[in-house]
Order: sequence, then C-alpha cells, then structure tokens
Amino acid sequence: MAKKFYREDSPLGNAVVYSEEAPENFTEIVDPIEIKKEYIKIYNRRAKDGVALYNDIRADLVALYHNGVITVEASYQIELKLMEAKSFLLSGDWVTAQHSLTQITIDEFYTQSIHDSIKVKVDDYITLNY
Repeated sequence: MAKKFYREDSPLGNAVVYSEEAPENFTEIVDPIEIKKEYIKIYNRRAKDGVALYNDIRADLVALYHNGVITVEASYQIELKLMEAKSFLLSGDWVTAQHSLTQITIDEFYTQSIHDSIKVKVDDYITLNY
C-alpha cells in the first residue's frame, strides 16, 4: 500500500503524518497543492539530514587523516568516488544515493571499511524515514 498524508482531526491539529494507513483521528489530505507542499517539506528535511550525514563523513575522513590512517591524496580520491552519492544526499535523494553507493568500486583508497560505514548510515536512515 502506498503512503499518504493525513492531517489531525482537531481544531488545533496541525499534525501531519505520512503513513500507509490513517492513524486514529486523522483524515487523508487529498488537495494536490497541499500534498505537494508536504512532499517539499519531506525533501527539505531529507536534504538537511543529507548535509548532516555528509558532514559526518567528512569529519571521519579528517579524523583518519589526522590519525595518519589516510593521506591527503587518499582523502581526495575518496571524495571523488563519493561525488555522485554526495550530490544525491545533499539534495535529499537518499534512495538514489543508496543506489549510487552500489556503483562505487572498492580500491586502495576507498576501502571496504569506509564503504560499509557510509552504507550502513544511509541504509539505516532509509529504514527509519521511508
């Protein structure tokens, strides 16, 4: 079943949920303009979360550099490999970023360990938010 938007049935009810089923005391939103506004809110939140995740990834790379685990060149090569996934994360397109990660090849710089740590974070976000 597809998810839909539902608004709380209450004079003060501004709560909106995105769910496969209508929660108790919520009514489906059917106005296309309102639905579009709700999708925009979702993507704004996902983009903000994507920025936060990418900053986390960059902080991990800086820590690896400062701890002597990787070089500046390695960090650069890793960033190049992540360019497409980064673009999708920053625009809030987490599922597309997840797919993009599957296209990256492991090498001496972009290791399986680095890949797995990023993939787990993306997978967990999708599980919780989609």
